[in-house]
Amino acid sequence: MSILKKSFPISILFFCCFTLTAFAQTKSHTIVYSEEGFTIDGVVINSGKTVKQVERILGVEGRKQKFAGNAYAHVYDELGITLFSNNKKIESLTINLVTGLEEGAPDKAYTGTFKINDVTISKTTTRENIYALKNIDMHCPGTSFCEIQMYRNPATAMIGFTKEGTVSVINFIFTHIHASHK
Repeated sequence: MSILKKSFPISILFFCCFTLTAFAQTKSHTIVYSEEGFTIDGVVINSGKTVKQVERILGVEGRKQKFAGNAYAHVYDELGITLFSNNKKIESLTINLVTGLEEGAPDKAYTGTFKINDVTISKTTTRENIYALKNIDMHCPGTSFCEIQMYRNPATAMIGFTKEGTVSVINFIFTHIHASHK
């Protein structure tokens, strides 16, 4: 058997694996934060999920930053998403709707769909649009961010705003339990 015949199956396997990983990293995702939970492409994400479980949806991160202990930032540059984990469990997830906000943030902005309940949120969504949302508990201590909590959803959302008052970043914290969930 020639070398070509022996290496061809390996080449096909490598190509398929590379293609699937690249597809997951560039695929447009749908993230929903609602009373029913926090989902990515219909899969519930919470503090019990592991990094490996989320990788099945998003693919493997583009880069990883280690913090103290077993804490990591898993940065998906192509997707505009950062996962934060501790002991391989998801603690929070950040969606960057604009770039250049802080060092270490993803290189590209999130381009998928993001909804709070049935309302689509984008980089053109204003602070006033967020204030008008129904069925949420909201606390806005200043003009740069608001904390949002669904009554039946234990994940807390922190929404950051630009100087112009449009949404720039959304961070979901899965390890915080709101007072109504105790």
